[in-house]
Amino acid sequence: MKLLWSGMVLAVLLVGGCSSEQQVEEESSAVERATEAAGREMAERIQRPIDKARAVQTQEDERNETIRKQAQ
Repeated sequence: MKLLWSGMVLAVLLVGGCSSEQQVEEESSAVERATEAAGREMAERIQRPIDKARAVQTQEDERNETIRKQAQ
């Protein structure tokens, strides 16, 4: 009887140990996903002003070309 209880306790501990390891993996993957999402958001925030500056540069180049043609 004592051996049976010992076996049951051991089985419960083994199953409990495996599930907590899985939980740690899920938490770490959640942290990785959050980090990746934050990185993407920051990259987009940095890229927006660069895109706007490029658009303004294109408009300025077109305006300068128009002025150059009118001056000739």
